Amino acid sequence: MDHTEQRQQISEYWKESQVKVVDRLLHGCGLADDGEFSESDVNRAVGVLEVNAYEVKSKAGCSARALYPLASLLSHGCTSNAICLHAHERPYRAK
Repeated sequence: MDHTEQRQQISEYWKESQVKVVDRLLHGCGLADDGEFSESDVNRAVGVLEVNAYEVKSKAGCSARALYPLASLLSHGCTSNAICLHAHERPYRAK
């Protein structure tokens, strides 16, 4: 699920995403050179990441977003069944 239609309705987000992510990947990184990837393909990948990624932040303020397959099983479906907890001390646990 990528929620492309909903993301397009947020015009500021959509414009920034097209310039900073889609155009940069297609043209800046050369993904469009051989025609293997289209704008639609990249937008789908961005949407999947937006919908399914988890963000991990350090105490120093650094953050990384990624798809964690095992963690994605916690909230797999249209009805939320998991929440994100923000813990600043060990042990870090998901409940």
